[in-house]
Amino acid sequence: MNVFDVHRSIIDQYTKYVQSFLSISDERVRRFIEEQILRDGMLWPDALVQLNPAYERAETVQEMVQQRRLNATCGDVFRTGDGVSFRLYRHQREGTYALRQRADYDASRVSQDQSARALRRTRMLVEAVQHGESGIV
Repeated sequence: MNVFDVHRSIIDQYTKYVQSFLSISDERVRRFIEEQILRDGMLWPDALVQLNPAYERAETVQEMVQQRRLNATCGDVFRTGDGVSFRLYRHQREGTYALRQRADYDASRVSQDQSARALRRTRMLVEAVQHGESGIV
């Protein structure tokens, strides 16, 4: 069963549920309710399908290294087993920019995704090790 079939099934069940409460004597009112509200779906609009812009693809780690937005070591570390540079998503790129600038940013938007937080932590570790910083937890 696909998601649209599930949606239709839920709407059909809910329609029957709502109808079970209706007992309308006036023919005009009953017709209006049946046509406008139940049949035409006034109580349940069409499903809304959206794309989350946070999952928009961005540049690769290597491209960010070439733009001098990431340390060169990041370009070596963030690669697949085949040596292909990781491609980031927009929210990950924004997270690295915010970290680089050490600026305040909307943490609920940038860091809500586990991958963005993990990428920032790993990048901080790589840069700390490269610069010989101690006390890394």
